[in-house]
Amino acid sequence: MLSCQGSKEIGDDGRIKLEINDGEILLLCKAAQKDDQGRYSATLKNPKGSDTVHINVTVLDKPGSPEGPLAVSKITPESCTLEWKPPKVS
Repeated sequence: MLSCQGSKEIGDDGRIKLEINDGEILLLCKAAQKDDQGRYSATLKNPKGSDTVHINVTVLDKPGSPEGPLAVSKITPESCTLEWKPPKVS
C-alpha cells in the first residue's frame, strides 16, 4: 500500500503510475501538481511481517518572472552582463 499523508491510498489513475517490483516501488507522476507535495508512506507486507518507509516529496515549479530593475553592466562589443532580482516566492 502507498498512501499520501496517511490518508489516501495511491494507485494508477492515469496521471500517476505505480510499479511494484522485487526490491523497489516506482511512483511516476509526469504531471505533478503542488497538491502532490507531502509525506508519503509505503508499507510492504509478506508472511514474515511488514515494514513502512516514509518519504517527503517536494514538487518544484518553474520560477516566476524575475523582479526588476534590469541592470546592464560590463558592456563590450561582443557581450554584456545582465542582473536582476530573483522572483518573488509565492
